[in-house]
Amino acid sequence: MRSLGESAGRIDASADLRRRWGREQAERLVDRASALPDPDRVLVELVFREGKSMSDIAALRGVPPSVLRRRVRRLVRRMASDEFLFVSRHVAPRHGGPCAWSGTRRRVAEACVLRGLSLRQAATLLNLSLHTVRTHRVALAAMFDAVRA
Repeated sequence: MRSLGESAGRIDASADLRRRWGREQAERLVDRASALPDPDRVLVELVFREGKSMSDIAALRGVPPSVLRRRVRRLVRRMASDEFLFVSRHVAPRHGGPCAWSGTRRRVAEACVLRGLSLRQAATLLNLSLHTVRTHRVALAAMFDAVRA
């Protein structure tokens, strides 16, 4: 039977995302975080650039560490996707040019892919019908698949 200290050490090590990701991967995540809303971007930077522990950040924000770990895992999963990179490059081109997508398509892409909102949440936030959001989301998926193929 394991002692409480051994179990706690194992849980902390497995929950520490900084240990799972190498320096290059962490820097890539921090670069991609520039496309996130400010609170999420700051959270990713604190974890992967500053090296702050989840417990320290959770204490500052007044939330349980488990909630923060779950949030960071979701952010990392989203940012690590190729679709996130595709949308972030098209919504905020690095060369400073305008976005090639229509205003509505850009807003739907930001809400659903970059912010991680559901179709229904995006429709409510953007004051669009669910059908309109779904149509733009399907078009984005088709564009992504065409580029990937």
